[in-house]
Amino acid sequence: MSLPDFVINVIRQLDRRGGEESASVRRMVGDTNESDLKRMQYAWNKQFRTPVWKRTITGFFPRIGADGVSKGGLPGEVVWKGIKIPLLLIAGESDRVTPAVEVGTIFRYITGRTTKDVEDTQSIDEKAQQLTNGLQPVTLKFSEPSQVIQAITLPSPAAHALLYAHSTYRLVSALIENFLATHVSAHLDFSYQLRLLTTSGKWDVKNLEKWKAVLPVSGPIAVDSSTGPNGLFRALKTMREQDDEHNPTLFLQNWADKIYAVIDISHDAPVYDTKSLEKGGVEYHKFPTVSKIPPTPFEVQDFCILVDKLVAERDAKSSSEDGNNQLNMKSTDKRAIAVHCHYGYNRTGFFICSYLISRKGFGVQDAIDEFRKAKSPGIRHEHFIDVLWLRYSNVASQQAAARNKQDGLEGEADREESSNNAERRTRSTISSMTGTKELKRQEGIEGARRRKAGTNSLGLPLFDFDAGAVSEGDLM
Repeated sequence: MSLPDFVINVIRQLDRRGGEESASVRRMVGDTNESDLKRMQYAWNKQFRTPVWKRTITGFFPRIGADGVSKGGLPGEVVWKGIKIPLLLIAGESDRVTPAVEVGTIFRYITGRTTKDVEDTQSIDEKAQQLTNGLQPVTLKFSEPSQVIQAITLPSPAAHALLYAHSTYRLVSALIENFLATHVSAHLDFSYQLRLLTTSGKWDVKNLEKWKAVLPVSGPIAVDSSTGPNGLFRALKTMREQDDEHNPTLFLQNWADKIYAVIDISHDAPVYDTKSLEKGGVEYHKFPTVSKIPPTPFEVQDFCILVDKLVAERDAKSSSEDGNNQLNMKSTDKRAIAVHCHYGYNRTGFFICSYLISRKGFGVQDAIDEFRKAKSPGIRHEHFIDVLWLRYSNVASQQAAARNKQDGLEGEADREESSNNAERRTRSTISSMTGTKELKRQEGIEGARRRKAGTNSLGLPLFDFDAGAVSEGDLM
């Protein structure tokens, strides 16, 4: 740190060569394909001025006092051993700044045991596994009456930027929320706080006006060749028998030919006549869930089974002439499955997104965006979105790996094309250097033989290098 600022500036500028693909960026974000993340990281690196950078780095080193004891700096074994409170350690498998193996080191400092010892003597935290429903990080837990230590390593491409990378920040947020609510205080649970702060009834004057302002029926969700223009789902707000715009009678008039069934996921008894829906040709199914709390994996599983059953029944009926003629439908028409809670945003969006991910192959963000597009602004509660990312993180990880693989293949193709272009440019350069007279003199049989052999007038190869061994940095 004693080097002058201008020298460090030069070193840092060299480290930033390559822009968004530079070592300075990849060191933080890993081998991700998130171009906007790399762009933001590169901009941050440039804005991080050297004097501030030096003070930051200096803070990492301990100060040795007169008594010979080190103070400050990054925590060492003594500091870690002194921690007697619940502790959550999260690492990224692709982290190059603080490698994931450091989690094991910290774990050993505090417990006196290795992570392998814990795996051999006690099982993975079953509750965390239930919540994640397929999450694939390495999760270790060591418990004493006054202490809980949980260590989680997120799979690649999770890197040092996992707190703000699009592919991981939701997952990290959900892990932290769950840890705080489970091991620190249940009062820190976001669902509990929302329910505690809710003091008004759903049909109070204020909430009634809020309900009236909500779109009664969303646009079609998950439209493809198998669903037709009606889509697979429609998101509703609950109907109200006394309402002038969104009651069963008007609903049947406007939507009976587009909606096959209504799944009511609200916890309260419906405030509309459900029998009138069924008399009008729209099935009604009660599937009660609690507001403000993300649906459990078991609830989602039962919901998906119910939707599968309804879709199968609908398809069977749509192929029947009696079923088609009853509603004057074409044989190719397929009616959607409608879902509603109270407003049709959070629980409704969560269930629909879960189905799209688990049954229709949607990515987590793709499903969230699909619901938002049909019913803006989409899922309102942030902790619902966090739990979606947590529960289906294995899907996100697999898709990220597939995208990185595809990007690698495309990058290889781009490099091959670049190599071919470079070869053509090199041939052109050599031709120019040889001169037009020399080229004309070689136009006979001898010239043809050399061109066939790939040599120039001196008998040397016109172009011969392994494109895969040349990087952008080598050519600059």
